[in-house]
Amino acid sequence: MSVGNFGPNQLAEGNLRNVIGAGMVNAAFQGGSGQPFVRFVVDEVVFDPSELDDERLRVLKEEYGLGEVPFLDRLPANSVFARPILAPESGLAKPMVLFPFFPSHVQLPVKAGEHVWAFFEADSKPDHGFWVCRITEPRTVEDVNFTHADRKFQPSGSSTKTKDKFEGKGGSIPGFDNGAVIGEDSPRSTASISGERNAYEKILKESDSSKVSEMEMVPRKKKRPGDFVLQGSHNAAIVIGTDRTGRTAEFEKTSKGKRAKGKPLKDSKDSAGTIDMSVGFGQEGRPTAPKKIKNTLNNQETDKDLGKENTQEGDPDFEGDVGRFYLSMKTKADENFNINIKGIPQDKGEIAAGVIKIDHMRIIARKSIKFMVQPTMNSSESECGAIVIKANGDVVFVPSDTGYVLLGGHDASQAIATHPLAAPAGGQVIAPPMVSTLGSQTGLGGPNGSYSKKCLIK
Repeated sequence: MSVGNFGPNQLAEGNLRNVIGAGMVNAAFQGGSGQPFVRFVVDEVVFDPSELDDERLRVLKEEYGLGEVPFLDRLPANSVFARPILAPESGLAKPMVLFPFFPSHVQLPVKAGEHVWAFFEADSKPDHGFWVCRITEPRTVEDVNFTHADRKFQPSGSSTKTKDKFEGKGGSIPGFDNGAVIGEDSPRSTASISGERNAYEKILKESDSSKVSEMEMVPRKKKRPGDFVLQGSHNAAIVIGTDRTGRTAEFEKTSKGKRAKGKPLKDSKDSAGTIDMSVGFGQEGRPTAPKKIKNTLNNQETDKDLGKENTQEGDPDFEGDVGRFYLSMKTKADENFNINIKGIPQDKGEIAAGVIKIDHMRIIARKSIKFMVQPTMNSSESECGAIVIKANGDVVFVPSDTGYVLLGGHDASQAIATHPLAAPAGGQVIAPPMVSTLGSQTGLGGPNGSYSKKCLIK
């Protein structure tokens, strides 16, 4: 599609209708000839088809003029009601039902008002198609939370140079106009759907799916070329890549411009495969936070003005990010997460490690929990230390044959005096006092008690 590459120049010349032509839409309806994908605007997302009753289906059928569409009462979850972008010459502005292209194993995010690529089987008169994914837009428009595609046609407003306007170098409030508005009295030659200037705002305010979709500021995450990223719409992501503590790379200015020098020195290299699962990255006040701006719907979003872009936006921030699960083949875990325990030296080297960091941790097991240090798979019981929480409520500390349970610090050295009689069950210790007569010594066994051999206190 040529709009993304040539739209701004055509708009400046008043010829964008030549770019958004009927051919692009017609191609999808000509038995698979021409372009394999066509741009559609989402009007509604069927996020819970089990709640569609007969009356609602009747209203939707009439509202979108669907006629006798098969499967309407059997729509798969994540189907959408959508219409092709406005192409007056074709007369094909009729909404359609689009099933999700990918099977239910993979369900991609999409929201009412966003643009998607639609795919059709070889049929001259398709009754439904398949939406593949939301369409990626220029960096001044693209937003993982919500992307309003028509912003790429809208000048920013504060710059007098047309080129600067379309490169996002401006300061206007982000809106949801239907196409570009050069001036209040100018025709909107780039409108992508029928209706007035606020047609998209109507979709956002009236669709059922918008009522459960939140517009908010979400930092933009950048990855290295070999990374695989899964990212939702609300500041939660999984990055499968290599050990990374901050920037994607170190950059330097050269005679050929700014170029990558290599990975930051703190990052482990070679055999450092890593899964980084994080929520709440780029928190306000941290170096990785994006600039924010309030749009015309009074919601905060990431400011995509290139002049305000933070190069560290969305980078890992082990201190400031709200929560993280970090699993790595090789990393400096103690150093990177600043793990300091009195009397316990940091592991300074690069180690295979897993770290969970969050304000409040909850681990729930229905039967038992075991925490264990096992030097090797073949380690005997006598070599392992463990903590076991049983279903009956017992908490068991098990030191190795050569280790101790140390209470109060690593240097705990005082033995605990114990009574020879076992405490009764029920969680309450009740036992007679240890017998002490003139000149007797405590801890020699028998009625005078003894000292613990595996538990020391400080």
